[in-house]
Amino acid sequence: MLDRTNTAYHDLLQLATAFLRGRFQLVGGGEGLGFSLLFEMNTLFEEFIGRTLRNALGDSCLSVTLQGPKSYALLEMGTNEPRFMTKPDIVIHCGNAPAMVIDTKWKRLAKESSRRGVSPSDVYQTMAYAQIYRVKHLMLLYPHHTELETDEGLISDYRTTGAEEVRLSIATISLADLDGISSRIRSLIAGVGLIP
Repeated sequence: MLDRTNTAYHDLLQLATAFLRGRFQLVGGGEGLGFSLLFEMNTLFEEFIGRTLRNALGDSCLSVTLQGPKSYALLEMGTNEPRFMTKPDIVIHCGNAPAMVIDTKWKRLAKESSRRGVSPSDVYQTMAYAQIYRVKHLMLLYPHHTELETDEGLISDYRTTGAEEVRLSIATISLADLDGISSRIRSLIAGVGLIP
């Protein structure tokens, strides 16, 4: 019996009843209760890629950390208090040392232009990761789409200017067919030289 003591379950019961009775929402007019589910696709894509990568590299000497390790970009002068915490999406470790940072982006790459629609702020963010975590390999990973007119995988490869050379790879992975995604993502990491 629904009453004021169990109001938290009212919507859930209505949703279960609609499912069990085979009712569904229509986009036209009318009266009726509807529900919607929204997902934060950036987070979902990041988590899926991270877990898939962890499984794909399970038999190698590499390990995968999601949303960490956390470190700070700056130390305040005088007090040495850490400021501006960073949390990379995915870090691949070789032993205890970070070897590569992957920043996942739920965005569509453009098929034309030299930058393919990659945001400068995304590049600057990954370059900061290279400095903070002392890695030589960075990757911006996007979902693949057919308008790119190329196969999934490495799209562009860059090296940074400056004292220490760091490699930044722009890559895509297709989510249209999830069969074999573990081996495809492992091949992507092997392609940048992390897996012998």
